[in-house]
Amino acid sequence: SVPLGQPIANTTLKLVYDEHHQKDELYIGGLGLARGYLNATELTHTKFITDDTTNERFYTTGDLVTQTNEGLLC
Repeated sequence: SVPLGQPIANTTLKLVYDEHHQKDELYIGGLGLARGYLNATELTHTKFITDDTTNERFYTTGDLVTQTNEGLLC
């Protein structure tokens, strides 16, 4: 696997386990996050979620990643 690196400033990454706890789906949030897709309300509702505990919005990338002990994403 190829390391993807770490998030840039003011970006939040959230890793959500798959059902087998082997890979995580990558969610991205932070100041640079779009409000949604222009003129595509239904798509916005399927790809952007709000974390109930922090009230932060995240984009669900659909990308599966692993995280190294150093915090790098692969």
